[in-house]
This record gives sequence, C-alpha cells and structure tokens, in this order.
Amino acid sequence: MTKKTKSPGNIFFLLFSAIGFITIFAMDITSELNVIALVPTGLVVVYTLIISILIKKSENRELSEHYAETIYFLGFIYTLIAFFVLLYKLRSIFTIEQSTISQYQFGFALLYIGIAVTTTIAGVLFRNIVKSSLLRQNAQDEDDFMLKKIEELKKYSEDFTNTYHGVFNDIKQFLNERREEVELLSRKENEYIKSLENFNNTVDRFCSRLSDQEKILSDTIGTMDSSLKRQEASFLKATSMMDDLSQAIGNVNSEVRSLSFKPISEDLHILKDEINELDVVLDSIIEIITTKIENLN
Repeated sequence: MTKKTKSPGNIFFLLFSAIGFITIFAMDITSELNVIALVPTGLVVVYTLIISILIKKSENRELSEHYAETIYFLGFIYTLIAFFVLLYKLRSIFTIEQSTISQYQFGFALLYIGIAVTTTIAGVLFRNIVKSSLLRQNAQDEDDFMLKKIEELKKYSEDFTNTYHGVFNDIKQFLNERREEVELLSRKENEYIKSLENFNNTVDRFCSRLSDQEKILSDTIGTMDSSLKRQEASFLKATSMMDDLSQAIGNVNSEVRSLSFKPISEDLHILKDEINELDVVLDSIIEIITTKIENLN
C-alpha cells in the first residue's frame, strides 16, 4: 500500500472531520432545528459518495475495506464532537445565566444529542451499505482470487521445498564439518591430557628428587656446621697459642735487650786470639810430623 493510494482517503477524512467540527460548533438554537440537525448527517452522506468513488477506482481490496470503515469512524467522530460542544456550551450558559435548566437549555441539549445519534446511525448505515456493495463487487472475482492465491501458495511451497532442501544440505554439511572439528578437538584434547599427565609425572619425579637433594643438603649442612664448629674451636685454640707465643717472644726480646754484650765481646776477642795461636802451633806440629814421615820413607 503506497503513499499515493492512501493519501486521498486520509485527506478527505481529515477535511470532513474539520468541516464537521466547525459546523457543529457554529450551530445555534435560534436557527431552524431540522436543517441544523441534518447538516452533519449530510456531510456523512457526501463523504460516503466520495469514498464510493475512491473504492471503485481502487484495485486494493484491503484499502477499499479501510475506506469503508472510515465512514463509520467519521460518524462516530461527529458524535464525540457533538457531545464535546454540548458540554462546552452548557458550561458557558450556566456560567453566564442561572444554574437551573431552562427550555432554551433543554432544546439546546436535544439539538446536540440528536446530532450525535443521527451521525452515528448514518455512519453505521452507510458503512454497511458500502461494504455490502464492496462484497458483491468482489464476489465475482473471488474464485479467480482463490485460484491466484492457490497458485501463489503452490509457488511458495515449491520455493520453500527447494530452499528447505538447500538449507538442510547446508546444515548437514555444517554439522559434518563441526563433527570433524569436534573429533580433531577431541584428539587434541586427549594429547593435551596425556601431555599434562607426563608433565605431572615429571613434576612428581622432580619434587621427589628435590626432596632427596634437600635431605642430602640438610645432612651436608649439618656436617659442615659440625666441622665449622670444630674448626672454630681449633682456630680459637691456635689464636690462644699465638697470643701465648707472642707474649713469650716479647718476654725473650725484653730479656735479650736487658743483657750486656760488651764483656762477651772481649772474651770472644781473647778466644779468637788464643784460637789463632793454637792454629799456628798446630801448623808447626803438622809440618814436623810431615817432615818425619818423609824422612822415614
């Protein structure tokens, strides 16, 4: 349903609604009652004639039914407008004059109530007339319409069947691809699980060996601690001995410094002279002995 096919009916509906509102609001009780009451109904009749012309020119069944329904809606709108104007003008009358209902006010109310009733009846009546005419007009084309719909439905079924097979083939291919991917993923997952098991075993062996090494290291550290303690005791003992030796050397040094070397030096010189004299005597004895031996030979 295009904008071009909808526009005329909508424009006429709005136009007649505005004209009806102006007409009903401008009515006065002083005018001839019969003529005034029939004006809105006459507008409904004129609108019905225009809608009938639009329906004959329209080839859209749904649009034609919509146009027919607007006849009733126009009459109902006139009814609402009449009640609205009645309440509005009665309020104005009660404000200006007394609050009691006069003959003028009663006739005024009857005027708008009559407009409300006649427009509603006219809307329902002309809507039914136009719709019955529309049904009679479409009854002749009903068989052709049904055959056309059946052919379209058959075509849609064939298209759906072809699409159905294509879609399900695609789904089947997709599921096969997903199955292969799932199998590959399952193999990869099994390999990953085996790798994790190997890793866990390796970690367990490493932790076991690490515990053994920790025990060995602990024992070694204990042994080293005992050895270091013994060495520390030996070092302390050697340090004490070095202190005693240093003290003894100091004492010897002080005693040596306290000794007098001059008498010893004089005695040594005397001893040297005596040794030299002894050497001379010994040399003379050796020469005598040597001479005696030579003489003997």
